[in-house]
Amino acid sequence: MSIETTHVDVPGIQEVFADTVRMVGFTGSELRIELAVTRLDEPKPPKPPTGRTYTAGRLVLTPAAAMQLHSNLTNVVAMLEKQGLVQKNPIAPPPPPAAAH
Repeated sequence: MSIETTHVDVPGIQEVFADTVRMVGFTGSELRIELAVTRLDEPKPPKPPTGRTYTAGRLVLTPAAAMQLHSNLTNVVAMLEKQGLVQKNPIAPPPPPAAAH
């Protein structure tokens, strides 16, 4: 059954920034995505940098919405590749077998 809907934008909704997808899982009826953001601690040379990763948001999608997200992301990645902003990582060929001595 198709339902005709009208989109209503909500300008005041909070935007979530994430620099990491921490977890993706499918429960059988929904796709769950946990987004995270990394916050660096105050630098203390010569010690190596440290930081913490915090959960920024959780997104739960129906299978239909997950497929829509996949389609949209595929189109965005194709556009970024076309513009040369990203490139697919080709799988490196296996190294040749070592010669027997």
